[in-house]
Amino acid sequence: MQLEKERPDLLKKVVRGELSANKAFLEAGIQSPRIQATAQTALMTCPLQIISLFVNRSYSH
Repeated sequence: MQLEKERPDLLKKVVRGELSANKAFLEAGIQSPRIQATAQTALMTCPLQIISLFVNRSYSH
């Protein structure tokens, strides 16, 4: 395991439950941060696609 070789101190924290594996990999520089898209981001980047989801719905009663 890469974390075991490069940062055994972080691995110990993960095993003890003091640190998540993802945060340990980020802190060790093994993994890059992920980009998180929010609903607001989606509305700003593709408003026509979002609107079409609501406009093109067919309602059957």
